[in-house]
Amino acid sequence: MADRLGSFIVRGLNACGVILSAYIGPMLAAVVIRNIRDFFGHRVPVNTTNILGLVALQYFLAMTLMGMRLWEPAALAAPLVTMLILQTVLMGAVRLFRGLPLHGRELRCSDHRRGWLRLRP
Repeated sequence: MADRLGSFIVRGLNACGVILSAYIGPMLAAVVIRNIRDFFGHRVPVNTTNILGLVALQYFLAMTLMGMRLWEPAALAAPLVTMLILQTVLMGAVRLFRGLPLHGRELRCSDHRRGWLRLRP
């Protein structure tokens, strides 16, 4: 029921010029249906829902991993590592050159400096 209602939601939003993924509409419809059921006191069987969710998640992960081409993400490893190193250097420089002069050399400010440098007493 939620998938049919959600497809109408997605089509309506697409007609208005809003582009969304196909799963967003059914997810919104399911949220509305669940809240309406809870409001009127119709409880959803939680254990059954959890089991179905786990089975669906395992199926989704199996299908996704079977179709994944591992050479495509491997090409992104070098730029990703480079960005992480540059961010680490930048944050170290900010802590060193901005954090220390900002708090001065007073004893009461030592806790602030320790917070900037993530040092433990």
